[in-house]
Amino acid sequence: MPPLSRFLIRLSFGYLVAGTLSGAVLLAGRGVGGGASLWQLLPVHIEFMLFGWMVQLAFGVAHWILPRRATRPGHRMPTGAAVLLNIGILMVCMGGPLPGFVAATGRTFEIAAVALFSVHLLPRIRPFVHPED
Repeated sequence: MPPLSRFLIRLSFGYLVAGTLSGAVLLAGRGVGGGASLWQLLPVHIEFMLFGWMVQLAFGVAHWILPRRATRPGHRMPTGAAVLLNIGILMVCMGGPLPGFVAATGRTFEIAAVALFSVHLLPRIRPFVHPED
């Protein structure tokens, strides 16, 4: 397994743990009758579970599973996509004084990460040829 795939898959499981913990805090606050301030964790929970865990895991597995070209491809595009994705996740989660602008910029980074990773993977997709043909 390539080192980048190992890193992405491990990082995705870290997001899974963080997303599960934030979801557990939400559920515990609801059961105990916690304040409405806990519900500010809901977008963080969604972001960690959807983009942090699912998309990151898909990136790691796709980079590992899809066949490689005969020439050794560079790792700049998938590494850049991983960096953009994680910066985007953190920007959407942190909000800040301008939450609309920061969240929109984070979403733009996430979309750019998916586009960059797709451009990297597109040449690796080829039709299956049965060995007996």
